[in-house]
Amino acid sequence: MTEVIFENSVRVGSKLNIVYLFTSLAFITSPLLIFKWGWYNLLLMHYFISFIVLLALTGRSDSKENPSSEPTHSGDLVELLDTLYAPSVNARLDKYCDIQLKDEKYQIAKDLEKYKDLIQDYNNTSLSSQSNVPLLQMGPYTFINKLNELNEPSEKDGKDEWVTKRQSSWYELVEFYRAIKNSVNAKDWSWLNRKVHFISTNDYWRIVKNRSYALTLQDKIPLVDLTQKLESCLKDPACTQPTFTSPELKWISSKAFYKPFLNRLQQAKQPEKIKIALSRFYNRLKLEFKNYFEFTRYKHQVDRATQTLTIRMDLSSLGEGAKSFIDLIEKAWSQFGFTLKIRDTKHAAFDFIKLQVHSSFIRSQVRDNVMHISNHEDVLTLIHEMGHVIGLRDRYYEVWDNYECVYTQLRNYADLMSIQDTGKILESHIQEIKDIYFK
Repeated sequence: MTEVIFENSVRVGSKLNIVYLFTSLAFITSPLLIFKWGWYNLLLMHYFISFIVLLALTGRSDSKENPSSEPTHSGDLVELLDTLYAPSVNARLDKYCDIQLKDEKYQIAKDLEKYKDLIQDYNNTSLSSQSNVPLLQMGPYTFINKLNELNEPSEKDGKDEWVTKRQSSWYELVEFYRAIKNSVNAKDWSWLNRKVHFISTNDYWRIVKNRSYALTLQDKIPLVDLTQKLESCLKDPACTQPTFTSPELKWISSKAFYKPFLNRLQQAKQPEKIKIALSRFYNRLKLEFKNYFEFTRYKHQVDRATQTLTIRMDLSSLGEGAKSFIDLIEKAWSQFGFTLKIRDTKHAAFDFIKLQVHSSFIRSQVRDNVMHISNHEDVLTLIHEMGHVIGLRDRYYEVWDNYECVYTQLRNYADLMSIQDTGKILESHIQEIKDIYFK
């Protein structure tokens, strides 16, 4: 699962506010300078100071604080576990799935850190030994290139059908770890490393970000209908308690995450408390729709006349390989009357997103204005992640089962935003992009 969070515009905006607050105070509190220099000269000084302070605050996008190719290997799992088990989120931990396995999760993370070089060497050797695997070099990094023409049929194309796939549970991973912990089998450690990164990322969103992991595609309509009902009640002063139908109550009851909201609403007696409970339930449902189904419109450059979308990126981590990346992405997404352009830029004040390639395996994602990709990843993953940069959501749905401590995926093999290995960019993707950006 990929979660998309962009904050550059917020950060830069905040820095600009600091600049203008600083310089405005200097401007207002300098009557002697005004008397001596005059308004015109002081105004020039004001803009000069603003420019200098802005440069100091924003810096360069390739600063040492955020190196573009800093490896994120299994050692980061220890830091992630510290976040998952922080006192602030203790109430969200599942006793059986989270607390009971805490010590062994930490031991797995530490051993994966210990074997990080073994894992990386195995991945490098395994790839280079497969002479039949097509590769694409992008600067210092190598990606698997299984890409066919995206708009032509292929024997590997997935069928347009939804399939449920069960992921590995923490108990299964712990059992596997116990079996290999005294060995140095690189293949086993590499497999465990990949699986642990995937499940740990989901745990982060479930525990720290309080994501429900309860919705699938078939929940979209009941979610929208229920949200509209709560909104209508909130806007109507005469509505003291919404009346739920039997199907609505059944749907809410089927989602353990929503039961507390319904209980608080039903237990509230005073009108003001009913409105508070109603508002909390409504806001939660709105957030769920945003996280699962809503296209996110970002501030990309739009040319409606040519149906062209231009995205600014910092591709400095690829060096001379930036051109290969741009050619790959532009060709893949420019179809069905839509054109995507990538503009390589370096300065943090103008970056929209930064590409960061990691030497060891991580779960690819777009987060905090950074597109994280592992070296040796398939180019289809790059194309999938660019879908998120454009604004598309993942089109697979994960449900958390706290009885088996496992995530189950519902996914469509024909859809690139669901499964990139077999899926394609669909006309429905492009139509959604057009509807958001060009209307």
